[in-house]
Amino acid sequence: MHRVCRNLTAALDECCPVPVRHLGLWPGDASAALPEILAVDRCTYEVGCLRQAMLGVDVVGTERCNDPATYAAAGLSVYLVVDPFGADGVTLTEFRRGRDGAFVEVRRTRDDYETGDPYPIRLDLPSLLGTLSGAVRGVIR
Repeated sequence: MHRVCRNLTAALDECCPVPVRHLGLWPGDASAALPEILAVDRCTYEVGCLRQAMLGVDVVGTERCNDPATYAAAGLSVYLVVDPFGADGVTLTEFRRGRDGAFVEVRRTRDDYETGDPYPIRLDLPSLLGTLSGAVRGVIR
């Protein structure tokens, strides 16, 4: 599981204008209410920093994977859930805040994931389970 998190963090960090942090490596309970991976400039490792985050990611099978409603209520605007255990391979589900402030599932994919918002991202999902040297094939332009 840590390999998936490391690969995902590296891929997301490639073109992100702010640091992408793998909070699973942060000791203690202070960050327990935060996503596994967070793209945020400054993080106090408290729920309040979600308002400033560009993106939050949880990986199924880690200790985090909280309810999306928790993150939406705290102000996170884009939330991804990566499930490496899908019967057909890695699955990514994208949630965005709707008009009522709650997360709405907007996309689910098993192949490449590409978006320009909140910043240009391209993930080769099948490679997330690959070796560390070949797993991240390049993130967008």
